[in-house]
Amino acid sequence: MACGDRYHIVGFAYSLAEPLQVTVTNPPPGWSTVITMPVVSIQPPGPATTPETPGLWINTGSASREPTASGTLASGTLPGGQGWIIKLRFETGDECYELDGTSSLGSAQMGYCGPVSTPDGPETIMALPLGFPDPGVGATGYAFQVSPGTARIVATLSDGTTELAKMRVVNGRKYAAFIVPGQLRLAKLTWIDARGRVIATATALPQYGYVQFRP
Repeated sequence: MACGDRYHIVGFAYSLAEPLQVTVTNPPPGWSTVITMPVVSIQPPGPATTPETPGLWINTGSASREPTASGTLASGTLPGGQGWIIKLRFETGDECYELDGTSSLGSAQMGYCGPVSTPDGPETIMALPLGFPDPGVGATGYAFQVSPGTARIVATLSDGTTELAKMRVVNGRKYAAFIVPGQLRLAKLTWIDARGRVIATATALPQYGYVQFRP
């Protein structure tokens, strides 16, 4: 999925009592004008008591899959000598981040995928905790897409120190990335525009996975 792609999606629910027939106007090549829907039941994630949700989603367009784009967002070395690198790759419908760490004792890796946002949409802040092979040493990598009006991202850590996130452009989109050593945590993020004005701040930040935030 990439900026500028357009998709035609239709969704509806129907009774499980009997199959449903749908008439398609101006069907794509190779499609029938009448489609018989099978009786399906999609069980959403959750406890066994979650009720079933009948229905079916159909993509009526013929959008082609874009080639996967990827790039390095940031890299460096922690005080203990552990090297690290944060990478990004695009998959269909997802932005996938990866934190790789290396040391004299070996290597470790953490990856996670999140939803793709529009350039002016909410920013998906991704947290990638990683325990390095060395005993008692770890770190958490952070990466997210940055809105066009943002010039700098400042990370405030739990000891009061600040770090300027590295900014990179991948596939025409701006991203910020940095790493927090394991003995510290991320306390606040601050978005700053080209004039040095604070656009927004956030303190509800993930320790693992992602949250979405609109500056």
